[in-house]
Amino acid sequence: GSFQIMQAGKVQSAADTDHAFDWINAGFPQAFDAAPAVISQIQTHTGGDFVSTRHQQVTPTGFQLRMEEDGQDAGHNQETIGWIALPVGTGNLGGLAYEAIVTPAAVTHEPYDIAFSTRFRGTPALFGSMATFNGGDPCHLRQFSPVSDRGAQVFVEEDTCLDAEQAHAAESLAL
Repeated sequence: GSFQIMQAGKVQSAADTDHAFDWINAGFPQAFDAAPAVISQIQTHTGGDFVSTRHQQVTPTGFQLRMEEDGQDAGHNQETIGWIALPVGTGNLGGLAYEAIVTPAAVTHEPYDIAFSTRFRGTPALFGSMATFNGGDPCHLRQFSPVSDRGAQVFVEEDTCLDAEQAHAAESLAL
């Protein structure tokens, strides 16, 4: 559904564990003017293994997402995945100031500076998701330094289950 300019929804991963990591199409209830910032989260816990989400092909009408585990696993139980989408830029949502950012595909394993275009009163909360799937190794978004009213530093962290290297291809993030 939608609330003011934010849209939200949920999808199910495949019930067949052999297809648990297949891409899932998610459509927005209403088309955006441009590709929005999308953040997703696993909302159930049906399997014992850690699982996160990845996105690709975000457009004004929808996007694709999938679950991702460490590189050793080939299957996972069915999970519910929730998502929110906001137009890129600044605004007010329910009386709270926000800024939705989609970085260029330039975030790697090195610290990346995020500069807010507006000053927040106090320290804002920072939420985010990987917005692309450019590197084949499983990874997730990490915060490098504390968030301030002016920005934050983030990076892409790979898991080390299959190998010890953590260099990762440049990815785009939605914050």
